Amino acid sequence: MELFIDSWNNIIQFYKNYIGTGFGVYLYLIALVFLLFTEKRKQVKTILVIAPIAILVLFTFPPFKMLFDVIGLDSETYYRILWLIPMGITIAYAGVKLFEKYIWIGIVVMCALVIYTGDYVYDNVNITKAENGYHIPQMVVNVCDVILPEEGSDKSRVWAVFPSEFIHYVRQYSDVICMPYGREALVDRWGFDYPLQDLMEAEVIQADKLAEEVRNNWCEYVILSVNKKYTEPMEDYGFELVDTIDGYHIYRDTQTEQ
Repeated sequence: MELFIDSWNNIIQFYKNYIGTGFGVYLYLIALVFLLFTEKRKQVKTILVIAPIAILVLFTFPPFKMLFDVIGLDSETYYRILWLIPMGITIAYAGVKLFEKYIWIGIVVMCALVIYTGDYVYDNVNITKAENGYHIPQMVVNVCDVILPEEGSDKSRVWAVFPSEFIHYVRQYSDVICMPYGREALVDRWGFDYPLQDLMEAEVIQADKLAEEVRNNWCEYVILSVNKKYTEPMEDYGFELVDTIDGYHIYRDTQTEQ
């Protein structure tokens, strides 16, 4: 019974997260009910009405969530089931069907409803003006350009370890640069633990331990903030300072053969 209650509470929390700060979900539910009683074409009704209702029923059914847990799939994967719901298409189709005789009035009304029930994403603190065509911080581009293999080089890959603020962006810029850990290391609830990451994020860099762990992970480059303090210079352990870009030191391991 306790497991059933926990699953139910998780499901409710998933719905709260999915709804967010806007009311778009409620607009979708109105469109869904409208099409349930008005749509006559079987194929359209199956895709836009019957299938989503079946998904929602299964998603809300606690034993289905319990089965999900038993087979080893995590909550992050379960939450993504809601991504199968065609909200945008359903709202748009229902709007066209409702105002099919007055299409321009319908366009104005539906646009107003979507705007009113939604949320302005650009006032989010995580939204910033793009610095380049890649839509990633320019410092990432500048640092990566230093460590990328030169054109015509025999190297097809280069391994590097970055501070956490780089992790999300490096692979968006280049698939040539490989990292010993990625986004999974930044999500605490996933429970991944990387000794190299702990050393990289420490306030004081233990140069000897960092050098050892970098070599254990076969990384050629280490990128560290200029604001970091060190127990000893990285040069004492076979690392050369290649360049300093946008507040970051780029060290290269001169001892490990790449």
